[in-house]
Amino acid sequence: MNWEIIAVALIASLVSPSVLSWMTTNARRKDRQADWDRQDKVAADVREAARLVVIAKDELAKTSAATNSKLDVIHTLVNGDVTAAIQDSLNSVVRELAALTKLRESRRAVGKKPSQETSAAIARAEAKIAELRATINARKTRAALAEAAK
Repeated sequence: MNWEIIAVALIASLVSPSVLSWMTTNARRKDRQADWDRQDKVAADVREAARLVVIAKDELAKTSAATNSKLDVIHTLVNGDVTAAIQDSLNSVVRELAALTKLRESRRAVGKKPSQETSAAIARAEAKIAELRATINARKTRAALAEAAK
């Protein structure tokens, strides 16, 4: 009877560390895979945000180029057409702000502080949005007054 107890104790003491080691290794492997999956998702979000920033910059550049190339024509445009162009510019800046905000949130999600350039670009975009909205509202008010004066 004592031999049986000794045999069971001996087997348990030999097998137990191996089982615990296997369980620990398996848990660590799963944790690493979950961390890699999370990092892949964050990287995909950052790539998407960068893609949106590039698109927004391209659209803003196209809008600016079109505006600059048509400065001589702007004087002949009716106020409604100019207001529509300003609205397009506003839409581009709003898209740029959304992309920059997503980039900032993605950096925060991985525990990094947003860069000063990103924060400055967000501040400039917010200021530009306020400026464009004020311009559009002023143009609409002047157009309404002009229409009422007819």
